[in-house]
Amino acid sequence: MKKSSIALTAVLVAVVLAACSHSPTSVTPANGVHNQIIQGGQSSANREAFLSLSSSAVSQKKSGWIEKDATQGHPLMYVADNNCSCVRIYRQDIGELVGVITAGISVPSGIATDSLGNLWVTNNNAQDVTVYSPGSTSPFKTLTGLNSYPSDIVVADDGTAYVSTFSPTPGVYVYANGATTPTYALFDTRASYGLAVTLDKHGNIYWGFAENRRDHVDEFVRGIGQPIDTGLVLRADAFMTFDGADHLLVSNPNLPGIDVYTLPHTWTRTIAHSGTPYGLALNRFGRLFVGEHFVHEIKVFDYRSGQLLRTIPTGTFYPTCVALYPRPPLTY
Repeated sequence: MKKSSIALTAVLVAVVLAACSHSPTSVTPANGVHNQIIQGGQSSANREAFLSLSSSAVSQKKSGWIEKDATQGHPLMYVADNNCSCVRIYRQDIGELVGVITAGISVPSGIATDSLGNLWVTNNNAQDVTVYSPGSTSPFKTLTGLNSYPSDIVVADDGTAYVSTFSPTPGVYVYANGATTPTYALFDTRASYGLAVTLDKHGNIYWGFAENRRDHVDEFVRGIGQPIDTGLVLRADAFMTFDGADHLLVSNPNLPGIDVYTLPHTWTRTIAHSGTPYGLALNRFGRLFVGEHFVHEIKVFDYRSGQLLRTIPTGTFYPTCVALYPRPPLTY
């Protein structure tokens, strides 16, 4: 396959890779966008008005910007946007758009936060990872040496970054002890393409990959050694994360819903809803944030009950990856 064809394929996969009443709660942020958090539902008129205003405000500030709300300790949500090659920043609590990061970002395929609040972004076109300190719109570090198209990332509590690569050399590249080039890599010789990657509470790495027309999830114990096939099947455009009890959450755009598994591969339940769920993240209070790719929304669920708490419209872009600040510890 020609490199241009590989690049196009990688980009396509990357793209598809407090409850109140039911009345809207409205805020008017400093950037002038009248943003609504919809509790349970919304009228089409309200939704279209918000989409128009949100799109207009972002288009006026394409070079990247950040409000004070994003630098004063408020809980934040980062959402990858392939349309503008940027990451948008929202307040978790009120859903307000408070910033856009563009510098160093080139088709973001995966995003993650670390225990210090830094944002890590895998850039498909540039084949690198850029790292941003809280409140900054410019990277302070770049990870190189992938020589492949990255698809996802997870960062351990000690700062070790695990980067999944889609092709031409699928694997998990490990950056330990502050390294900016890989310290080692994890491979499965069956893999044709690398997909999502996540970390359980014991420090074990779980990596989704495609072998011809069948997708798998491997476990690498403590992030080293040889792969162990869990027997779990993962969709190519799914994302994964763990809850505090070590259940694996997998987005399922076809159902649609979020499937919950007891390791190694026992289905437990599904948080089902309409939409097309892709990226997902849990905060410290049991709120599950889900990027609804084709319906331009972030849905927020109570993870324990599966109840939809609110919907945050995201304008005209297609949300894929989601990351939170602050985040819960990954290992215990």
